[in-house]
Amino acid sequence: MTDETKPEIDKIESFAADLRRLRQASGSPTFQALHRTTGISKTVLSDALKGDRLPTEPTVSGLVTAFGEDPAPWCERRERIRRSLNPVDEPTRTSSTVNKGSGGRVISVRKAAILALVASLVVGAIASVTTGILVSNQAQTPQASAPSPTETSQALPAGKTGDNIFDSKCVNDGKIIASEERAEKAQLQILMSNRCNSLWARVTRYDGKAYGNTIAIRIYDKNEPSGPLTQQADAKDVQTILTTMIVQKTVTDQFCAVASYTTDGRNVDLGLPICV
Repeated sequence: MTDETKPEIDKIESFAADLRRLRQASGSPTFQALHRTTGISKTVLSDALKGDRLPTEPTVSGLVTAFGEDPAPWCERRERIRRSLNPVDEPTRTSSTVNKGSGGRVISVRKAAILALVASLVVGAIASVTTGILVSNQAQTPQASAPSPTETSQALPAGKTGDNIFDSKCVNDGKIIASEERAEKAQLQILMSNRCNSLWARVTRYDGKAYGNTIAIRIYDKNEPSGPLTQQADAKDVQTILTTMIVQKTVTDQFCAVASYTTDGRNVDLGLPICV
């Protein structure tokens, strides 16, 4: 492949610049507003938009979600940049040589593979002897049993109803499962995490009047609109707001979301519920 046909490598600086443009397109919310919406510290948010370093995946997901966009493509782009910065993650080259020693001798792929096999056999033999000694010592000294896989998974809870989505791993696979644009220049959405079997709602206003006004949203069990699973949120001076999560009891449960915002002291209802 010639230099003219090589695709341009994405860079952290251009990634951050695109995030800044996305922020501007969403109404340029302040870092304080983004902090309230995402739960991410203002310092981390600021660093992510500067371009000095590659932000973490949860930070990218939180920012893009707050800007009213689907975070999945952005997280995929971030992963491509991360891989380009870490050559060790790239596939092994299929060249006929893999290394040169200090004397300039070329080591063939086949020879390198044989050497690697011998090394693995030696390490395996040493490991077997070491394991035998450890087992013998453990038989003589009572020790606490290692936690079972079930106990380990319980130590890392996926989240519960009422949790902030950004305080859990559920945000990493959150997908939009329902989305409607309303005539009042707003978008109402319901998102779901299959990993956590949970849902939450998001509303974004595009009228350019977020500052000085409030926005509110509520998600609830369709069969119990005022039941204990109901989650709601409201905030001032923000363009986007999310509810805390609801963990489904059964896959047949149905949920709905409603939202509203104020404009110059006047309450604007965003219409009929969106349901899934």
